[in-house]
Amino acid sequence: MKTLFSHLNNSLNGTSFLRLLRVAFFLSISLMLVYGYYLHTEGQLLTVFKRIYESHLLPILKVHGLAIGVILAVFGLGFWFGRRRRGTVYHQPEKTRKPPVRKKQRSSRK
Repeated sequence: MKTLFSHLNNSLNGTSFLRLLRVAFFLSISLMLVYGYYLHTEGQLLTVFKRIYESHLLPILKVHGLAIGVILAVFGLGFWFGRRRRGTVYHQPEKTRKPPVRKKQRSSRK
């Protein structure tokens, strides 16, 4: 017996869960951007941010502010020292880097 949404179940069989999660994430981010733009056009963006900060973020920072600061400092120092010790990952090592190509200079004598 076919139901109203049976075609939906068949179409989701080949889709991975991570792909659905990624689509949901991008959809929620885009909706947040649209809502932020709407609040900006209405002139309410700063008041909404202030209300969210005062009601949600400020109590968390008052209770757990020291722990958050220590964790950020430890991980930041670990990242900084690890990067100094190992060198930058983004550049090629000196041994595999090709020397620059030099153009031959023409002599002015004829």
